[in-house]
Amino acid sequence: MMAALLDEDVRDAGLGLPTVLHQPRDRKAGSPPVARATYSFDACTIEVWCVSDFLEKSAANLQSSTAEKARVLAPFFADAHIDLLIAVGTAGVPSGSLHLNGTVILGTNIFMHDGHPSTDPNPLSGWRVGPFDTLIPSSLSKTAFASITSFDQLVVSGSLVKSPNNPATPMPIANRSFVALGTINVTNYLEYTVKDTATANAFAALKLPLTGASLETTHGLLRTLGPSDFMFVSGITDSLGSFDQDVTKGQNFAASFNAGVVISALIPRINYYLTGSTPLGES
Repeated sequence: MMAALLDEDVRDAGLGLPTVLHQPRDRKAGSPPVARATYSFDACTIEVWCVSDFLEKSAANLQSSTAEKARVLAPFFADAHIDLLIAVGTAGVPSGSLHLNGTVILGTNIFMHDGHPSTDPNPLSGWRVGPFDTLIPSSLSKTAFASITSFDQLVVSGSLVKSPNNPATPMPIANRSFVALGTINVTNYLEYTVKDTATANAFAALKLPLTGASLETTHGLLRTLGPSDFMFVSGITDSLGSFDQDVTKGQNFAASFNAGVVISALIPRINYYLTGSTPLGES
């Protein structure tokens, strides 16, 4: 993601370099987490943080633990004043027949399913806060979402890269009603095929007139820790049931890079929305 934000050939024309930059980061140095990048505008300050930076001192087998993420992130959210939270990460799509690898999905709603409830506990992750198996809406207004995502789709698509495995034509797809599905308390990657399917089925059982657009592990946790003004940006790596076949380091990098390109378009538009100004080259 940071590679895209710092590359003048792919980032949005309205976004310059960060005011403060802590990138790259030496995770072996043991330094406390800081924002990877800070952008200071007339109307707001926008910071880019990495969840994994908070897990540097956590055991290797807890790097995917929902409970451990909640533990290390809780002090940060307790002290921070955040008006809008944008969760960014790699994700699959909750459908085995829909192939969108390389696409970037933007939405606002959250749905979480506990992959290891108390009746089937995971000793590495027992986060029970939830709420589970229900829709968690965002307070971000339709006007704000539309303004923040008002980038030129063709221009942004021209800077996206194709995924190495089973690529689709990469493009951003933004819809305020989209739902990010979250599989919670799963730390064993070998369980994703079964547990992700259970999450997708639990969402389908609600029979909501909404689209489950992405499927991962952390967007929902961040939503519960942060403010209700929330949106997510999911870089798609795989389809339901294809995690083992599609998700490699290269696949994750392509999805993260593409999410970074989209974030580079969102950051200045947050300031444009707050100031009522017009993006560079747009009318």
